[in-house]
This record gives sequence, C-alpha cells and structure tokens, in this order.
Amino acid sequence: MSLIVTLWRICTFSAGPQDLPHNPALTRNLVLASALSGLLFTVLMDAAQPLPQVLLAVLLLLAVPHVLLDLRGRRERYTQTLAALAGTDALFTLGFLPLALVAQRDLPVEPGGDLDPAQLALGWAMLAVFVWKLVVVGHVFRHALEIPRAVGVLLALAWFAAELTLVQAVLGSAA
Repeated sequence: MSLIVTLWRICTFSAGPQDLPHNPALTRNLVLASALSGLLFTVLMDAAQPLPQVLLAVLLLLAVPHVLLDLRGRRERYTQTLAALAGTDALFTLGFLPLALVAQRDLPVEPGGDLDPAQLALGWAMLAVFVWKLVVVGHVFRHALEIPRAVGVLLALAWFAAELTLVQAVLGSAA
C-alpha cells in the first residue's frame, strides 16, 4: 500500500501509526515534508518570522511524542509515531493552505466586520479541518500510547496550546 494511502487512512481513522513501516529514513523524510509544508504555509500567510516558527514546530514535533512515549514505556514506537504525526501534518497543512489563502484574501481585516455567507462557510470549513487535525493527532496518540481516544485528543489540544504559547513567548507579538 502506498505511503499516501496509509497516511490518508490514518486521517480517516482506519489505520494507525503501527501501519507505517519502521523506517528511520522515511520518518526523516516525513519530518522534512512537514517542515517544508509548514514553511510554505507561514511564508504564504505572511508570517513575521516564518523560519523560527517552523523550527519551533519541528522541535515540538520531535520532542512531544518522544516524551510521551518515554513516559508510557513505549520508546520503540517513536519512529512510526513520528512518521504518522509528521506525514499527517504535511497532508493537513497542504490541504488547509487553499482555505487559508482564500480567507486571507476574502475575510474582513477589521475586527467585528460583517461576514457574508461565503465567508462564514469558509470560517466553518477552516474550523472543521482544524478540529479534524486535532482528532487525528489524538487518534495517533491513542494507538501509540494505548490510551483512550478522548485522552489522545486532550493531549493533541495541549500540544497545540503549548506550541502557540511557546511561539508567542519566544517570538513575541510579531509571530
């Protein structure tokens, strides 16, 4: 089965990180794909400091599953877990990019501006993709850590909050 199909099956909850090969070179390439898709996203979104943002994201991508797996005594699952997280992240980032570009172009700049129905639909679509991504990360954690799905999703949400906080703390309001 192809890599993209397996990653898509993870995104649709019909596969888990254990369905990816234990292949450090593949994992490295998926981390690189995640980093490059993140860099493309931050550059196209006119982020103030795209490279530092992506470096912090990659640092957390490498560290969070390592720490969690170590705490659960499942260190041997790191390569496949990291591959699943990095690969699905790259897919979500590239899939989310068109929505973000349209939003950047079409949504009102001033706070409190009125949204037309198309803008409102776009906002809901973006929220749905974001929630889907969080649940997929939770799904990967559920399999890798052998924890309930809800706990996996809470860990995904905590990771997202930690990343936002870290970017804000390190890069300041320019981020």
